[in-house]
Amino acid sequence: MILNIQLRNKMESWEYNRCQIDKTIELSHTEFEHFRRNTLADYDFIRNSLDDLPTTNDNTRHCIMLLDDGGDDGILVDPQGYDYARYSEYVPNARQLCRLGQFPALEEMTADMERLVDYYTKQALETQSEGKTTLLLSDVSERYEATTQGFLDYDLFTNMLAERPEFDDVEENCGDLFITVNLQYERVHTREISPRELEVICAKHTLWLNDAGGGQADFSNCHLKGLSLYGKDLSNSRCEFAVFEDCNLQSVDFSNAEMETARFDGCFMQDIFANKTNFLQANFTNCDISNSVITDSLLTSAAMNHCKVENSQITKCQIEGFKYLETDMSKAACFDSQPQSETNDMKLS
Repeated sequence: MILNIQLRNKMESWEYNRCQIDKTIELSHTEFEHFRRNTLADYDFIRNSLDDLPTTNDNTRHCIMLLDDGGDDGILVDPQGYDYARYSEYVPNARQLCRLGQFPALEEMTADMERLVDYYTKQALETQSEGKTTLLLSDVSERYEATTQGFLDYDLFTNMLAERPEFDDVEENCGDLFITVNLQYERVHTREISPRELEVICAKHTLWLNDAGGGQADFSNCHLKGLSLYGKDLSNSRCEFAVFEDCNLQSVDFSNAEMETARFDGCFMQDIFANKTNFLQANFTNCDISNSVITDSLLTSAAMNHCKVENSQITKCQIEGFKYLETDMSKAACFDSQPQSETNDMKLS
């Protein structure tokens, strides 16, 4: 996504006004560009709109939204009774905001479709074989109707699925979706790890960390379900494409571990420590990551969905493309980032 926006240097805080859009005016692209470069001139379309802007005493600013008919952006104007833009602000994607404001049902439908696509993306990655899998649109439709009481737009669902970075190709044929998984998400095999094997791997890893023999823990492409790794030292382990499902990972040390495209589903992860860890494209769903420390790590294109992060410290991490859905990052003790060039020269595998 590209946003046309002015970034300000070293802002200590942001203040805002409560603005209500009382009128929307569509300008030609030429008119919009002229206005954008000459906001202090007098304009008939502002003068003719003044009667449409009510006066209230509730600290609400009553504004005009000017839209560019050749693009998606707009300029919000509070003329304060004048014929020019006495107060104004450039608004990226203003057309979409106005559309959602006019039709709240669109926002609800968008959220429903996003959840549906997330669900079937996860399913496709789990059921793939050598990078190929199939979905039945009839199954997708039944799930959508059961959860929303609405009717599925097949074309919209197919297009949204095709736009996911996990997939190289999505092709519909006679009600089936034939999906080709992006190579970096492809699991060549998935090996189940038993509790006994887990203990052996962790014991050998402890010896390896202390230069006393043993061997590096390698959970790449493995499935760990319902296992307890409480307090384990998994620093410098390899966990690419691993799936941790309903595991107890409390107080685990993941420092310097390779967790690229790892998945954590329903895991208890309080008090974990991760320093210089590669979480590139990792996915955390329904996990409790409270009271944890994740620092100097790669969270590029990672995602936290429906997670708890209370009192966690997520600092000095690369977070380009990092997404969090229904995860309240404001409850973390701190959450900040730093440029890629400053993240200890970590290299992506």
